[in-house]
Amino acid sequence: MLTESRPTTSRRSGPHASSSVRAIFGWAHERHGIRRFVASVAPDNLASLRLIGRLGFRRVGRQVDPIDGLEYVFEADWPPARPRAGGSAGRR
Repeated sequence: MLTESRPTTSRRSGPHASSSVRAIFGWAHERHGIRRFVASVAPDNLASLRLIGRLGFRRVGRQVDPIDGLEYVFEADWPPARPRAGGSAGRR
């Protein structure tokens, strides 16, 4: 199942945008078994870049959309992986 969403975000997308997207991801996962989500965002769309950062997306590439031009491509798994107890993701 592939779905494109073009949410309108203000320069200050906040917790409402994050919680709305989390709710949609939860529904898609529970109802349709979707486990990976892909987002493409224009490099100058700072509000959307912040939003997908809060949602745990990681950048996996870039593409040139015939309409929108250069976009960065991101992926996120759902539900998000939980950090292991007692460890830090940045520690070695």
